[in-house]
Amino acid sequence: SITNIPLTEQDLNMLYESIEFMKQFNGFSHFKELDGMVQKLEDHIYSQKTNSKSVIDFEKNENLKGLEFLDELYKAIINKKAILITYQSFKARQANSFDFHPYLLKEFRNRWFVIGIKKKNEGILNLALDRIIEIKESKKFLIESPDFNPDTHFENAIGVSVGINVPVEEVVFFVTHSHAPYVETKPLHHSQKIISKDHFGVTFSIQVQHNYELEKDILGLGEHIKILKPSRLKRKIKERINSCLEVYETEVDDRGLKSIKGKIEGKGYAILNHVFTQREIRRIRSLLDKFSDWPTIEKELVKLLKNHNLEKIFKVLDFGGIKKLESNLSFKKEKWHQHQENASDLRVILAIDNISTSKPLVSIFPGAHKKTLQTKEIKTIVENGIPVSCEFSSGGLFIYQSNLLKMYHKSAIDQNKRIRALEIILS
Repeated sequence: SITNIPLTEQDLNMLYESIEFMKQFNGFSHFKELDGMVQKLEDHIYSQKTNSKSVIDFEKNENLKGLEFLDELYKAIINKKAILITYQSFKARQANSFDFHPYLLKEFRNRWFVIGIKKKNEGILNLALDRIIEIKESKKFLIESPDFNPDTHFENAIGVSVGINVPVEEVVFFVTHSHAPYVETKPLHHSQKIISKDHFGVTFSIQVQHNYELEKDILGLGEHIKILKPSRLKRKIKERINSCLEVYETEVDDRGLKSIKGKIEGKGYAILNHVFTQREIRRIRSLLDKFSDWPTIEKELVKLLKNHNLEKIFKVLDFGGIKKLESNLSFKKEKWHQHQENASDLRVILAIDNISTSKPLVSIFPGAHKKTLQTKEIKTIVENGIPVSCEFSSGGLFIYQSNLLKMYHKSAIDQNKRIRALEIILS
């Protein structure tokens, strides 16, 4: 009958705003009974208010996975029921089913989470709805947690990740003058305070746990923020910024690869720096330190070496992949040599440790790969020619024709530091 009542302009505006608000609650069956009324009201309002445009636009993501579980989880929480949930995190190789005792549905930045526990005396967990595969009824009774208070549980954290034994720390950060108003008017956390102001910017402090969401908010401000303390968070942000920079530095350019192919054919070698990120190098280094038997290492190393960049290099150079790995270069004696056996092979040296630019790892004679040289010819070239020092750092590649005239320098190895390099033979 409400649609038959004459409405004033003010009534229409208020109803329209209310309708736009109610339309945000997708996924809850408790609001489905309003659908007909909302539709009738909307039609009635539009019939009286033509050419009207929406003036409220809520943030929403209608294509977000997992919204279909909202209603089922809501009912389980209201009715205090445990559920059998099939869940697969982004890090898990396969899905896992377990009993879960839900206490709260929480939205954070347009993503939904269910908060609860797996077992008694275990910590509170948050499960993302977009990683839930299936929900069934559980045969177990709900384990209630009297200590869980949704009003205070997230009090000392940004987002949904709350650590059980993670301390609350004072985070002090400086924000540049141009971005300080944005942080001041939309605080990172409710505990945010201003410590000082000057014409360069504003120094703030917050009392929070160190979690992923905190790091994400800090990184979101880019070059306009600097962490002053604690030192552990400062180091972590610096590491992530360096890793972010490496993503661009290690980008192998298609155009550059084509020119490298020409260099290898003409001069017999090419150098590519920043092919592997330092994170990848650390994993390789860790593997070399962990195992002593080479067959075990070799198999695992091949997996680690096949990153996106190396696969791209294989494709451009028309090589299928890794034929063999060698763990040691001939550092025992400095001697100019060619690999006489399988002279047509293409070889790659990957630097695992940083190599001093004043002490090159490899010296070569460009173009000396086009002929198999006798001992006298090698001596003549060495005595009359000027060798080229090949500089490449940790994560970089020295790609060369197998029979290129070269020498590995044992002087590159510091007495106090071992220099490791892998030689990759391509097929």
